Amino acid sequence: MSQSKQRIIESLDDLPNDSLSALAEFAEYLRAKALTPRPAAVVESDQSMPLGGLFKGYRFEEPDFAAARNEAWKALETGKE
Repeated sequence: MSQSKQRIIESLDDLPNDSLSALAEFAEYLRAKALTPRPAAVVESDQSMPLGGLFKGYRFEEPDFAAARNEAWKALETGKE
């Protein structure tokens, strides 16, 4: 048995019944999520790619990524950052 699984089992004794019910529902959710196949990434026809984090809301196209990749490799080769 993994350490994570053992920790979870040990912590069950400290939970109130309401929490056990919620935990059971969450475990079912996680099981269903793990068994559900994830769809392959879909690339839109315009070949742009939505990003998250600081870039959420911006769309970048492959030439933008290629230019950034080339710039990064060039900086690595010359020792600049």
